[in-house]
Amino acid sequence: MNLIVLKCDWRQCKSSRTLALPAEWTLYDLHQALQAAFGWFEGHLYMFEDEDGTRWEEESPYDDFAVFDEDEDKLPPEGTTIGEAFPTPKWRLDYTYDFGDANEVRIVRQKDVEGDGPACLKASGLMAEEDSAGVGYADGIAAILKAGPKDKMYADLADWLGIESESDAKSWIEDHTASAEAITVDLKRIKPARRKKKRAKK
Repeated sequence: MNLIVLKCDWRQCKSSRTLALPAEWTLYDLHQALQAAFGWFEGHLYMFEDEDGTRWEEESPYDDFAVFDEDEDKLPPEGTTIGEAFPTPKWRLDYTYDFGDANEVRIVRQKDVEGDGPACLKASGLMAEEDSAGVGYADGIAAILKAGPKDKMYADLADWLGIESESDAKSWIEDHTASAEAITVDLKRIKPARRKKKRAKK
């Protein structure tokens, strides 16, 4: 199987993943892979944008609140494969998840390999916590938990996360530390979407 190796850096946190994904997977499948790789739960809208300004965005179930509904050039993620979206090595796409928190992941194509994929080849940093921009995303949460009750945000954060002790705080950090092996298990659970017909840009 032809796999494309993608370096994925979460720009708000010191978290990075290197994923090997089938070239025929669509950008919707890549979205699912990023959700698994960083620990999100598909609770918000998302979009991709490449270095030429081409955008792929899911259709919002809330038409009045869709961020880019006025843009007729947006493309459905299910209509483009990873191989098409990353035509050459070093080609870049930016992924935005949750337009409120504005999580941004920069994705760069590195190389092609043969394998059984999908797989996470490398993982560093933390897994995400949804809706956490106000406390500095995952890195901010970890910093507050390490500081303990002396941090003025600790009590509210611990209440939000259900943390009742120093041991609970350490467990949160351990549980949210990225593991390439665990991510690979989640990637293999993804069922690729049926590809949609590509909509022509005007």
